Amino acid sequence: MSVRFWEPGKEFQRIETEVMEAMRDVLSKGDLIMRHQMLDFERNLAAFVGTADAVGVSNCTDGMRLLLEAVGIGPGDEVITVSHTFMATMAVIHQVGATPVLVDVGADHNMNVDLVEAAITPRTKAILPVYLNGRLVQMDRLMEIARSHNLLVIEDTAQALGAAYMGVRGGAWGVAGAFSFYPAKLLGAYGDAGAIVTSDAGLAARVRELRDHGRVSKTGFSGWGWNCRLDNLQAAVLDLKLRKVPQWINERRRLAALYDEELADVEGVKRPPGPDGGPFFDIYQNYVIEADRRDALAESLGKKGIETLVSPGPVPNHKQPVGLGHFKLPKTESLCDHVLSLPLNNELDEAQVLEVAVLYGGRRVGAGGREFRMYKFRSMVMNADKIGGADTPDDDPRLTKTGRFLRRYKLDELPQLINVLKGDMSMVGPRPQVPQEVATYTAEEREILNVRPGITDWSSLRFHNEGEILAGHADPNKAYNELIRPEKMRLGLEYARRATLRDDLSILVKTFLVPFRR
Repeated sequence: MSVRFWEPGKEFQRIETEVMEAMRDVLSKGDLIMRHQMLDFERNLAAFVGTADAVGVSNCTDGMRLLLEAVGIGPGDEVITVSHTFMATMAVIHQVGATPVLVDVGADHNMNVDLVEAAITPRTKAILPVYLNGRLVQMDRLMEIARSHNLLVIEDTAQALGAAYMGVRGGAWGVAGAFSFYPAKLLGAYGDAGAIVTSDAGLAARVRELRDHGRVSKTGFSGWGWNCRLDNLQAAVLDLKLRKVPQWINERRRLAALYDEELADVEGVKRPPGPDGGPFFDIYQNYVIEADRRDALAESLGKKGIETLVSPGPVPNHKQPVGLGHFKLPKTESLCDHVLSLPLNNELDEAQVLEVAVLYGGRRVGAGGREFRMYKFRSMVMNADKIGGADTPDDDPRLTKTGRFLRRYKLDELPQLINVLKGDMSMVGPRPQVPQEVATYTAEEREILNVRPGITDWSSLRFHNEGEILAGHADPNKAYNELIRPEKMRLGLEYARRATLRDDLSILVKTFLVPFRR
């Protein structure tokens, strides 16, 4: 089964009758530029978000630029935002003559609010938080900071239509917000489209002037403006599809919960916050994981017909040739090496999510490169992948009390007897690895796949105290790759090339004796 990352054609076919009826109504009446269909959509969008007004514009980028211009931000001013977003967020600040000031992101990939106050200077005029992947920032704290420093908050809500924090939807927290209706968004047009939302009547009026050449009447102008109007035909389609957004959000959250469950025990993968997010109500514009071996994983999934997306990245925006390379953003830079968006769209179904997840969720690679699901007792807390890496030292706080006991006496491997009975594994053989690890093997290292993997081998005996070796290291993953992996690979290859029955019996006896030596 192939799984497309995005299927606009399939969505259109499902609602084709309604869409064509709406388009035919617009075209037959000649309602082409800023007619009642656009006004209806603006009114309905504002009601959905919870603001007094909405103004349709050509796209989200233009919307953000018009907002910055409308509130008077320009040369000499600074606007605080993030690099881990689409380039347009920073570009609009530059385009009005102001300076982007970047702060790092937190574990949820959004603005780390704790870093904002240190970035404020006498030139700071606004904060521009980005709601990446359909999740809001900790807005109560950010608004508190903004008020204490007399700063505006303009929200980049491009990916967060319907998302909320503490019951308030994105776009209704600050002075205004800008939405994108790019075709791949939750609410997508059949081309470019966007809107701004605000409860400031004066600001809404000013944006309406700026989007239409500065026009205040049929023949009167308030000054220079732009041509950034929302196409009326797109507005009619968006108004139709807006009624379906609550259903689409519920379905995305259901599928995100399924991903969350299926990927819970996957080594080397960190999931995004789950749908049970406390004060956060996420709409999952994207389902973005962090993978230790992202590129290998993406390649492996691609070979099986699973489309994925690396965004933002692999080069962080502030490292692009835009004059922002002086900012030090370690979390942002690390994420660009690890983020991977899995398929999640309005047409995805449960079977497809399971197909994506099963291809590497709990999967290992056996003899001949054949993948199988490996069984193992849980030894760590739920959501362990969200608070640590793939390798587990003995002092890892994610280990449960029961898990420490299971790992100490190697009992967490007992369910792999099922794999032995199924023929996926042997009692003795090199330990099986995850597909993304195997994808990095050299031609020589792939010789280890000539034999069935096992529950125990020479490397298991040599590194029976692997947790102790990794304990105390600031980066257990790095320590594993430097201190353990090379020797494990050498021993595995040696077994694959020269193993005998005598070796197998010796390994089994010594494995049985390991717990009694502690």
